[in-house]
Amino acid sequence: TNLQNQNDQNQTPSIYTEYVTQSQQTAKSLANAIGMPLNDFANINGIQPGDTVKAKTVVKVPNNLAFKTAFLVPKK
Repeated sequence: TNLQNQNDQNQTPSIYTEYVTQSQQTAKSLANAIGMPLNDFANINGIQPGDTVKAKTVVKVPNNLAFKTAFLVPKK
């Protein structure tokens, strides 16, 4: 699939950590919970700032951000 090919190209040492959303959230609420600008979060994840992210979606977060939120758990 297209998405798979995209992921294969990103196998350089990652500056991102992958998390899985636990419930449906807006991109804005996820960005706020993580503590990063909405536009940056949207760009990293290839979504629009106004998008809603479904539960069980993998999202990328920069490694240098420390946050605690029930919205996201580290991808196993």
